[in-house]
Amino acid sequence: MAGIQALALHPAHTDQESFRALLEASEGLARAQGKQWLAAPVYGGHAWALRHMLAWGYRVDYALVRMVLEGTDAECHTDGYANLSAWAG
Repeated sequence: MAGIQALALHPAHTDQESFRALLEASEGLARAQGKQWLAAPVYGGHAWALRHMLAWGYRVDYALVRMVLEGTDAECHTDGYANLSAWAG
């Protein structure tokens, strides 16, 4: 299995062609490494990306939900993840 960590498009180039080119390049790299399965995390609120990937043959394998402990949201960083060291000791 190969996994895409992140695909980022510059706001001036957020179009179907640029997005497809990035996916095709990722697919090519995976094939070159002998991988037969490519996983790509997609933000569930990004309907545009979901719609295109589904149209291009991708399928939803499983859903991931990020859990944040109540009271730790004040400790969130710009990446949206809770700072677990604040309560984990």
